[in-house]
Amino acid sequence: MPNIIVFLFLFPAIQLSAQSDFKPLKDKADFTKKFSEASAKINTIKSDFTQEKHLSMLEEKIVSKGVFWFKKEQKVRMEYSSPTKYLIIMNDKTFRIKDDSGDKKMATGGNKLFQQISQITADCIRGNVLNNKDFATEVFENSKQYRIEMKPLSKQMKNYFSSIHLMVNKSDLDVASIIMNEPSGDFTKLSFQNKQLNSNISDEVFSVK
Repeated sequence: MPNIIVFLFLFPAIQLSAQSDFKPLKDKADFTKKFSEASAKINTIKSDFTQEKHLSMLEEKIVSKGVFWFKKEQKVRMEYSSPTKYLIIMNDKTFRIKDDSGDKKMATGGNKLFQQISQITADCIRGNVLNNKDFATEVFENSKQYRIEMKPLSKQMKNYFSSIHLMVNKSDLDVASIIMNEPSGDFTKLSFQNKQLNSNISDEVFSVK
């Protein structure tokens, strides 16, 4: 499934050894309530992003930049501007991928893995991951951030993700980055900058036609 491998480049990951100052959160129920309440208030997001892809076969990381859009319930657009132009749109149960080789569309309805990835994407962005029954979740904290760790439960998902991490700022419960660990040890880090919340975003931005 080459398109799934391509889609993995949307997600970031970071090694746990670099986050040794995080400790288990004592009151997960209280955090879950507050995080869900904050996330429920977000209807749209527009943000610049920087993506760093770390591959064991390469000494240097691959850095890409672009603009990200989100709109409830499951509309996502990631438009890469450098080093190459690349477009990914997720609109409910349809994906669109546009690059130099062409403009492709695919339905996720008949593919359970694609459906799960669609749901994960929306849940991560909305901050609704603690309610996803396809993952076991734990929450950690340091002085500035929470780290939500999601570990897949199905064998199929474990082939692609060893874990997904969300870094959440304590100051405003905003998702600062979405984190992906791959079974191979490779990882990608996606960081958001200049976020605009609840601005007016047209549905045309997420067109898959």
